Amino acid sequence: MDGTEERKDSSPSGDSPSEPKGTSETPQTYTEDTQKKAIEDALSAAGREAKTIADMKVEAKGILETAQSVRVKVKEERDLWQEHRDEAERVAVHDDADALKSVNERIRQRTEKANLAKERTELSERETKVTASEKKESDSTKERNAREIATRLGVDPKLLAKLAKLTDGSNEAIEAEAKGLPKVGDPKPSLKTDSGVTVGAGGSPKTGKAKMRSGWDTVHKT
Repeated sequence: MDGTEERKDSSPSGDSPSEPKGTSETPQTYTEDTQKKAIEDALSAAGREAKTIADMKVEAKGILETAQSVRVKVKEERDLWQEHRDEAERVAVHDDADALKSVNERIRQRTEKANLAKERTELSERETKVTASEKKESDSTKERNAREIATRLGVDPKLLAKLAKLTDGSNEAIEAEAKGLPKVGDPKPSLKTDSGVTVGAGGSPKTGKAKMRSGWDTVHKT
């Protein structure tokens, strides 16, 4: 037996030195199943988050209702306490006509003042609701009239509706705004970029109306 055979037998497991080791294929990090599971987990988490938000809204509503109930109860207890105190003061001076009269007058004034404050608060709340309702109705009427006028005059109804909110809502005022708008379908005026002069030569438009109409009014000066 020569040296070559001995070296050949002594190599571990008999593998050739040139043969790469560790050729087993590494499994994929994300298989189709893991991707599907990741999506399901994400949807599940989103569902839990949505449920949490819904629960928070319900909880907030419950807190407000509880606070209102506590406020009412506190007022009732305070009023009852005041009634007991007033009665105790009357009993304490029932033998003194002048003192009793003074106590009764003080109670009457306090009660009248409290009732007046309550009426003012209720009136203010009603006025706020009425004002909000009237404004909403007014804006709706302005928008409806603006769309009708825009259709009749052939201008952009959305733009005219925005301008209409700045008017008193009359058809005359809205039509006046419409006359300053370009007709739908007209070619847009080309902007001159070589003059270096600002729009209107007097500075940028300041009001909302001027800003919305500056492009048209600048090109079509009367």
